[in-house]
Amino acid sequence: EAGIEVQPDFSFTRVLDGFSARLDPRAFALLRREVEVAGIYPVRAAYPASISSSGPVSLPGATGGGVTVALLDTGVDLFNASLRGHVLPGIDVVNGNDDAHAVANPQDRTVVEGHGTELAVALAAAAPAAQVLPIRIAGWQPTVSGQDAVYARSDQLVEGLEFAVDPNQDGDAHDAARVALVGVEEPYASFTDDAEAQAVQGAVELGTVVIAPAGDEGAAGPVFGSVAGPAAAPAAVAVAAMD
Repeated sequence: EAGIEVQPDFSFTRVLDGFSARLDPRAFALLRREVEVAGIYPVRAAYPASISSSGPVSLPGATGGGVTVALLDTGVDLFNASLRGHVLPGIDVVNGNDDAHAVANPQDRTVVEGHGTELAVALAAAAPAAQVLPIRIAGWQPTVSGQDAVYARSDQLVEGLEFAVDPNQDGDAHDAARVALVGVEEPYASFTDDAEAQAVQGAVELGTVVIAPAGDEGAAGPVFGSVAGPAAAPAAVAVAAMD
C-alpha cells in the first residue's frame, strides 16, 4: 500500500516464521508498526571457530551409528580420503551449488576454504558410524574493502538450520538431522532472544539438537561478552575450550 517492495533473501517457515531482506528506512519504520511483526533483528557476520590441534576425542562405545550430523560451516572437500563413506553431498546456502563442496577464493584460486573439511574430518574420526551432512552457510563473500573473506551471515545460519531440520525441503521434518553442529560464531553476540536463538529453539522443538561454539575472542571476550551467538541461545548446547 505504501509502494515499498521488499525482496526477501531468505524466507523461513520451519525453525522461524519470518524472512531476511535489505530494508530501507521507510520499510523498516512501516514493518515495526505492524502488529503481526514480533521483532526486527540485524543481520550479523559469523566466522569459523577455531579447531583444536590436539585431535578429536571419541567416547568409548559411542560410534554415532544411525545418526546424521548436519555440519553448518564452510564447504567440505567431498573427496577427502578421511571422509570417504562418511560425508553426504550436502547443501550450499551461500552460492546455491548442487552440493556443499569447498570453494576457492574468486580472487586467488589457490586458496580454498578449509574449516568445514577440518571439522568434518574430526567428526568422522570421533563418530565413525555417523553420516555428515555438510550445509555450506559460510564461504567466500564480499567485504567492505572489496576483497572476499570467509564468513557467514546470520540469516544464512538460520537458513542452514531450516535445511538441517528438513534437508529435502518437503515440509516434513521426519528426515531431519538429529544433530546440527554449527561451526561458526557471531562474536560478542550474547543474545538469548534474537532471531538465531529463536531458530535454535525451533530446531530443538523439531527434534534436532544444536551444538554451537561459545567463543574465540581471546582477551577481548570478557570485555564485550565471552559467549558468542548462537551459543547464547537457551536451547543450544554451548561448547567452550581452554588453551
